[in-house]
Amino acid sequence: MRKLKVVFLVIRNVRNWLPLLLARAGFGPFPPRILLRNGLGIAMPATDGGGWGEVFEPLIADVYRSPCGFRGLIVDIGANAGAFTLLAARRNPDATVFAFEPQAKVLEILRENLQTNGLGRVRSFSDPVTGDGRAVCFGESQERPGSSGIHYQEGNRALRPSVTLDVVPWRNASSAFLKLDCEGAEGEILQWIAEHREILPANLQVVAEYHPWCPVPLAESLARMQRAGFTCSTEEAFQETYFRAVRGDPKAFSVRA
Repeated sequence: MRKLKVVFLVIRNVRNWLPLLLARAGFGPFPPRILLRNGLGIAMPATDGGGWGEVFEPLIADVYRSPCGFRGLIVDIGANAGAFTLLAARRNPDATVFAFEPQAKVLEILRENLQTNGLGRVRSFSDPVTGDGRAVCFGESQERPGSSGIHYQEGNRALRPSVTLDVVPWRNASSAFLKLDCEGAEGEILQWIAEHREILPANLQVVAEYHPWCPVPLAESLARMQRAGFTCSTEEAFQETYFRAVRGDPKAFSVRA
């Protein structure tokens, strides 16, 4: 059933769905760009399909349920090639959008995707995001472009400075939507959000892909965010776990395309 759902979503949302599905099945090369029916186009981190999940889930399946007509801050932590960023920026032309992608080669693809789609207003950053801004040993996969993070133990590893979400200008915003896909760093970032809730917008929604290797157990993050005044839930989609926390007026995020 999961494979049938993938096929259905690809056909419904992708213009060049046939070569894409054939490539996914091992029959022929991947198209250089995935062309969406909504007018967006995205190049993946590798021409052999590397980074497929990072494009399919946030852009084609919209697992994060990006708002539409939103006027606040949108922050994408672990932006990869920009799948969520592209969708969020296109749906929300009056929002201020920030994208964080620490892997240099993937960040270059992200920026090209933004320019190609006329979304150069999005601000992109090369820093890993952590809960305390410490120096981190950042790992990058050599086999799966776009797979990287401070808890990634394979491939090249190098000491990098990091930043906290203090770099985002929260003061002038009444609403914010945060998407996290940061390969295990989501636990400490959620902790930062809970501890700094007083400086954050009154209307706040956080959606994170919660990885099993995250050092902070999912139950601990759930309890921490609930104590901080958030309504929380989890769901399974495409064999991944997603954590959602909402504070303030739900209507601020309910407008859909």
